[in-house]
Amino acid sequence: MMKIDKNVSFSEIIWLVLMISTINRERVSFFNTF
Repeated sequence: MMKIDKNVSFSEIIWLVLMISTINRERVSFFNTF
């Protein structure tokens, strides 16, 4: 089980989630062009 460091702030986690969702959305639209 991973324990979250105190150095990792909540905004950094949100930023990471947003980045992943953006990458997933771009990948889906990329596949839809075919």
